[in-house]
Amino acid sequence: MPKLPIAERRRLIVEAAVVVALRDGIDRMTTRRVAHEAGVAVGVLHYCFGTRDALLREVVTNIVNDTSQSMASVFEGGGDLRAHVNRAIEAFCSAVEADPQQHLLTYEIATWAVRNPEFADLGRWQYDCYARATEAFFEQLAEAAGVTWSIPISTLARLMVAQNEGVTLAWLIDRDGVRARMTYAAFADAIAALAVPVGSGVR
Repeated sequence: MPKLPIAERRRLIVEAAVVVALRDGIDRMTTRRVAHEAGVAVGVLHYCFGTRDALLREVVTNIVNDTSQSMASVFEGGGDLRAHVNRAIEAFCSAVEADPQQHLLTYEIATWAVRNPEFADLGRWQYDCYARATEAFFEQLAEAAGVTWSIPISTLARLMVAQNEGVTLAWLIDRDGVRARMTYAAFADAIAALAVPVGSGVR
């Protein structure tokens, strides 16, 4: 591989890790296999990431960032809370439908971490990433829609993460996008019920 900036080299290694993980499984996603897929020496991979655990964390981070970026348009176009939520539902569902293998990989990483106690912290960290990204979304949503939340935003985020995980897994099994969107629409009613207009004096 010609000399590349470290950020670009890391990106290529992460992409190779996803390919190997999806093709061979997490157990067989060794640093040697990933290095071979990326066309770099094992020493280069270790220089960029250090360990397989660090590489898996970067894979998860990239997936979370990709999903967050796909939600950027949610806050464009104005409208009330429900309009923003409706756009968020469509953006998230479309992101999953566009790259189902990527989202399947997140479940495989989580399950693998649970089955391997030495990597238990990886699973906790993975879901902390989801929670932080979701908290940031609800903070933006509150500002855009002019509301506050009647429950702690950390609790609201965990509710949303649980919803996302369940609906996404169901869609990966049945590939029924209409059903997924209907489920989210019902959950949107619960979100709306937890919103308090700014200045209303109601908490």
